[in-house]
Amino acid sequence: MQPIDIVERVKATYKNYIKTAFPVIDDDLRSQMYAHIEQANLLWRGPYLSLQRPYELAQQTLAEEKKSLALNDKLLTAGAYSDDKGAWHPPFGEWRLYTHQDEAIEQIIQGKNTIVSSGTGSGKTEAFLLPILNHCLTNPGPGIKALILYPMNALANDQYERFAKYLPGTKVTFARYAGDTPEDERDAELHNKELRPSKLPVEALWYRRDIRDPHQLPNILMTNYAMLERRGISRQSGGFRNRSCITCWRRCWTRCG
Repeated sequence: MQPIDIVERVKATYKNYIKTAFPVIDDDLRSQMYAHIEQANLLWRGPYLSLQRPYELAQQTLAEEKKSLALNDKLLTAGAYSDDKGAWHPPFGEWRLYTHQDEAIEQIIQGKNTIVSSGTGSGKTEAFLLPILNHCLTNPGPGIKALILYPMNALANDQYERFAKYLPGTKVTFARYAGDTPEDERDAELHNKELRPSKLPVEALWYRRDIRDPHQLPNILMTNYAMLERRGISRQSGGFRNRSCITCWRRCWTRCG
């Protein structure tokens, strides 16, 4: 891939679009318009290129750091799965994390508020997911142990799919509570919402009916601020109003660097 060549092609295509989308009949005005279009820094800046240096890896695997991080044995054997292409992804115990993930996990397990500020693809999700799973496995049973807030449903959907790969067999339940979460099967069919996919593990709760059931409240609840305010603490959703349901509150803020 030649980035400079790609930029020049994009610029040429954009200039042609401007010229054809806003035709000018007068020759003098058209000449002035074309001259302005050709000026540097009018329609675009750059291009700017930046190098992404590799992140520093920890010296040991998670299994080797079990004592220093106070990790549950069940966490180390969880997380293994085969993807759609048949590639094998090993359990968490075999992972060698980046040093910033290592430090974040240690801080969170110690109960400290933690900010993870790193680039795209640097494993911010795993930095807060692993200590959450560790707590859920150490304190099994129904009840909301972690509340994860997302600004957009797309992010929650992506994380839900990731949890569905990592959590089968752990008995750590999780749910996504958003505006398009159906009440039940009938609601999904009547309002053209997605029915529960058959491939989801038993740990995944799909319908609001199940998410609100006090006997099977999810351990990990993914939602957004609006749903938390309008539904999560409303009288209609009484299951979330019981403070005893929230047995652990881990605050971990992530920001893309």
